[in-house]
Formats: sequence, structure tokens, C-alpha cells
Amino acid sequence: MHPDSQTPLQDEAPNTEARAQLKLLSRGQRNILLLVFSLGLVGTIAAIIAAIIRWNFAFSHYGPAVVWYWTTPAIIIGLVLLFITIAAMMAWSVQRNHIAFANSAGITLQLGRRRQHFPWESLCDLKLSVVRYGLSWGQWGIRTSALVITESGKRLRFRGSIEELEPFTNTIKSYLYPIRLREYRRALQSQKVIVFGPLRCSPDGLTYRRQHYPWDTVASARLEAGRITLTINQEGKPKVIHIDAGRIPNPDLCAQLLENIQ
Repeated sequence: MHPDSQTPLQDEAPNTEARAQLKLLSRGQRNILLLVFSLGLVGTIAAIIAAIIRWNFAFSHYGPAVVWYWTTPAIIIGLVLLFITIAAMMAWSVQRNHIAFANSAGITLQLGRRRQHFPWESLCDLKLSVVRYGLSWGQWGIRTSALVITESGKRLRFRGSIEELEPFTNTIKSYLYPIRLREYRRALQSQKVIVFGPLRCSPDGLTYRRQHYPWDTVASARLEAGRITLTINQEGKPKVIHIDAGRIPNPDLCAQLLENIQ
């Protein structure tokens, strides 16, 4: 491998325009708001019924003097639950029209009547996260998210199920990664060093754990099973190095860069 080579990038921008959209209110968040709204509404109705029953009981047995003493707790609980119900309904009403679009021009956030646009050249990094909840014998939930960082440091966070996020993040990769790869290649050609966590890429080779490997000895780099696998040819014998992907920012982009410096 060598940084001055002109091997085509694996992930060139698509010839036909790729586009995707993602509702910023994920399916899980919609389900939570629906659950809060339903429980709040049922609780409000139950509190109102309880207040009416206690009012009639207190009025018929003790007279009007103690009516408020008997009914005030139920009324307060009902008002609190009514506020929660209205808040959940308003949150759903406001955020249901919040949508993110990704196309050849960049990422656009449609926040009701307000729109924010971020060209691809202004975006620096994409980080994907998948957290599984459960024990060794099974899992009961998965939380997925994507974080896009702009040149100004602004963080755009997107959440959703894997099925919701995958088309959106794949579109981001198809446009953002070729730009970043070309920038990294130009940096190496300008004698600059690129750091990916424990990996240091310099014009003359790759450094890992204080061991330096010239580019012509780096045979391959692959991202698989949650780690980057490097194959190094040393004195005619292949040496395999495994690095946890969690230690490397943008492991997918790192693997593509290493694989394309040929």
C-alpha cells in the first residue's frame, strides 16, 4: 500500500442520486408518548370519577363543610395527570413533522416551519452506536443512534430502530465518506499524520503500539465482527492484528482508508 497511489475509492459517490429521509421522532419515542398519553388520560378520568364519588359521599354524610377536604387530593392528582396528558399530546403534535432529509446537497432538518441545511463539506464525522440490553442468554431491547458532527462542533443526533436508521446512514456514508477519504489522502500526500485512536497513519506507513509498518507490508484492512483486522506481511509471514472498533473513531472510514492506500 502507498498513499500516493490513485486506486479508486471503494465508496465513490453514487452516479444516481441517493436520498433518504428519517422521522426525528423515532418509533420507540412515539410508542412512549402514546403510552404516556393513554395512561395519563385513563388516570385523569379515574381521578375525576374518584373526586365525584368522594364529593357525593362527603356531602351526603358530613355536609358541605368537609367536601373540599375529601375531594382536593383527587382533584390535584387529576390536574397533574391532565397536564401530563396534554404535554404528551403536544410533544407528539409538534415533533411528528420533524424530518431529516439526506441527498446530494447534504442533510436538511425540517423542524416544523423552520429548516436547517448542512452541506456535506460542512460535516466532519459520523458515529454509529448500537446498544443491546439483556443478559448472556437473551436481550430485551436495542437502542441505535447516529451522531453527525459539523465543522462548527454542532452535534446532530438521530435515533430510531435499525430498520429506520440504516437507509438514512447508508445515504450519509455514500456522500460523506468519499469526501473524507479524498481529504485524508491529500493530507498524507502533504506529509501530514492522521490519527484514528491507537492507529497513526503517516506518509511512510502505519504505527500501532509503537510498532511501525511500512505501507508495502500492509496487505489488507477489514472491518468485521466489531473490530478492524489488519494483515501485515513481515519477512514473508503474515501477521494478523485485531483492534476493537470501539477504540477507533469512524472505524468504517478508517478501514476504507487503509484498504485504499494501495
